[in-house]
Amino acid sequence: MQNLRIPGPTPLPDEVLKTMSRQMINHRGPEFKKIQDEVIANLKKLFQTKNEVFLLTGSGTGGLEAGIVNTVSPDDKVLSVSIGVFGNRFAAIAKQFGAEVIPISVEWGKAADPDEVRKALKADPKIKTVLITRSTSRAWRSTDISASRFSTSDAASRTSSFFRACRTVSMRDSAFFMDRSISSVRSS
Repeated sequence: MQNLRIPGPTPLPDEVLKTMSRQMINHRGPEFKKIQDEVIANLKKLFQTKNEVFLLTGSGTGGLEAGIVNTVSPDDKVLSVSIGVFGNRFAAIAKQFGAEVIPISVEWGKAADPDEVRKALKADPKIKTVLITRSTSRAWRSTDISASRFSTSDAASRTSSFFRACRTVSMRDSAFFMDRSISSVRSS
């Protein structure tokens, strides 16, 4: 017997099984567009944002890569705050795309220290991007990345990007307000 360490398989409700037995719909047709528009509207409510929400079809690693490849240039200085596997992967992707990664590795099971992030930003004014993992399901630890904790220094306001890797499991334990976090980072 194999022991897979994945979030599943999970039991599916009868309603889901019934829906899955229907014919597929055209992914470029009006029925799909209606579903996608509803999903995006609901995600905006969930994240309490009026900004655009982008759906990526792929793994979480694909989302990390999309964030890096579209915003980080070769030789950019990137501060990577890692509290586990996903933070390490985030840093590795940035490094593969040519960024100069400055790591802050946090002991497994601990949360990142906002003061350590502030000190690193203050010590190197050429840092353009901050990568941080909000939570890791393996250690059941989450880092408070609210902008008020991480962006009170002048250094944080000069970063061009502030990325968060948010595991869906983290939604269960605390609210996350996208617009408030981003606007505070930019206005610090």
